[in-house]
Amino acid sequence: MIPADEQALARAAAGGDTAAFTRLVGLHKGRLFQIIRRMTGSDDVAIDLLQDVFANLWRARARFDDRHSFGAWATRAAINRVRDWRRRQRVRQLVAGWLPLADAPDPPDPAPLPDASAADRQRLGAVAAAIARLPASLSAPLLLTSIEGMSHGEAATVLGITRKAVELRIARARRQIIAEVGEA
Repeated sequence: MIPADEQALARAAAGGDTAAFTRLVGLHKGRLFQIIRRMTGSDDVAIDLLQDVFANLWRARARFDDRHSFGAWATRAAINRVRDWRRRQRVRQLVAGWLPLADAPDPPDPAPLPDASAADRQRLGAVAAAIARLPASLSAPLLLTSIEGMSHGEAATVLGITRKAVELRIARARRQIIAEVGEA
């Protein structure tokens, strides 16, 4: 069920109402930031990509289908933006291999997220890094259900896949993480 006030804001934003769009951004930016951060493993990258997502949503506002929630549309856009970013990262890594080492960009900071307890930081960091290395097709269903609390059906709607595909991708993602990090 889509909240009526969110639908009204989305319709107004689709018509060009900047105040309505700003309210929608406020409603969804924290959740989308967390999804992007978990998929990329970087706060800085997540901030940049989140800004891109909302700029792209504003430009595409006329294409919003009000039969679906703005949150689902925005989540889908965020996941697609992370996929694009990952493709570009792979190209950059390939090109960086051809450049002299002095010209290569610095690697991202592998530090674990600060919200873990001291005893669990290393394990949490390893799990977060493993999730960030998963392909978006596996990390998105896992994060939407495990972290965002969506049902498999809701995640399927956001991702445009079947409920069974969500279940299979979550199981595959968990197997890959366990293979890399080990059992809890």
